Amino acid sequence: MDDQQIDAEVARQLKALLAKTAGEKLAAALDADPELKRAIEERSERAAQAQLERLAAEAASPAPPMFDHLADWVENYLAYVYWRDVDGIDETAGGGARSGSSIQRPWSGSNPLYQRWRDLSGTPEGMLAWWDVADRMMGKLMARNGPYSRCTTAAHYGEEDGPKLACEPAPAELVAAWTAA
Repeated sequence: MDDQQIDAEVARQLKALLAKTAGEKLAAALDADPELKRAIEERSERAAQAQLERLAAEAASPAPPMFDHLADWVENYLAYVYWRDVDGIDETAGGGARSGSSIQRPWSGSNPLYQRWRDLSGTPEGMLAWWDVADRMMGKLMARNGPYSRCTTAAHYGEEDGPKLACEPAPAELVAAWTAA
């Protein structure tokens, strides 16, 4: 053993001896004063009970949702995390302007994915299951005849969007419906 190891071992043993001696002296002092011992035990018990009640209340109260509605989730979560290629994406798929009625189709198609995310996002195992569902659903949503057919893998990595999937904002009337109480 070198000097540094010897010093460390002596320090460890002194610390253990001090802790033992302090414990013995505290026990002797509490035995000599039963009222002090009872007061310390009662205070400790009340503090532990209060802490348990706080923890139980936290566990019982549902956490507020991370996102206000589907569009909030798509724009602030899905568009950033869903960057990978998906089977079924056809980069040659035609686009064209969407009509007023067909613009609701992508949002309604995303709602089951959002609901599933809300159900499964609380645990790592849940998120693994969600990614499995997401890969299958996004393959359908982004297929040639799917509501996101205008999206391409090139748009996922475009300089103007960075790592975010390009997406149109949700129509105001849908956001209003989602946020209505």
